[in-house]
Amino acid sequence: MPKETAEPRFGPLLRSLRVAAGRTQRQLADDVGLDFTYLSKIENEKLPPPSEDKILVIARVLKQDTETLLRAARRVPADFQSRLADLPPEASVILRRMARGNLTREQFKAMLRATERGPGGTTRAQTGSLHPSRRPRKA
Repeated sequence: MPKETAEPRFGPLLRSLRVAAGRTQRQLADDVGLDFTYLSKIENEKLPPPSEDKILVIARVLKQDTETLLRAARRVPADFQSRLADLPPEASVILRRMARGNLTREQFKAMLRATERGPGGTTRAQTGSLHPSRRPRKA
């Protein structure tokens, strides 16, 4: 059975993305509006990841996917709480079980795969979007 790859931690991921982009800590810190010593401590995991808004700026500056950086920082979108009211009641059950640690990694992966599928089992790649207004019309 193949070994699971660990999710990247924010600090080391940030360092590798910054170096790959050819930026120094001072350059990135200036572009993002952080002190470079603070950035150094984040990269060395002496401090936790910065706020969501700073992570979004870092992603933009480094031309990286925001989802990747937010996931590595273990952050959920700031507007998530307000979105909960629009979800079915079962969503709160899932969230409580997740918070208690009652779901396995495989169950998380299955939920992720389920969110990538639209009605009828079509994938985002097949439809281009999960939103009905963006799906190709049937002939």
